[in-house]
Amino acid sequence: MEFNLDIKPEQINKMVSEAVLNSAIGTAIKESIKRETSKLSSTYNNPIDDVVNREIKSMARDFLLKDLDAEIRIKVNEAIKTRLTDDFITKLMNNMFDNLDQ
Repeated sequence: MEFNLDIKPEQINKMVSEAVLNSAIGTAIKESIKRETSKLSSTYNNPIDDVVNREIKSMARDFLLKDLDAEIRIKVNEAIKTRLTDDFITKLMNNMFDNLDQ
């Protein structure tokens, strides 16, 4: 009678991990992690909040740069065009030349 047992290292790791997590040691580890994370979330300088805020800012920046980039450029160009009148450019040039003499 031939008996062939083919167990992969990943399967062994998974079984050992599950056994540890389901044991008394695993329960103690879970409780310790829960206790420490609750301490973090109760402090004024909560590092979890800091990470969440950084991610939100990053997502907002990415959204603005990717999705609204063209629209923002159009609005900025329109605003500049309304302010760059011939009169404004003439005054700017006159001030520039007046300051060259000084």
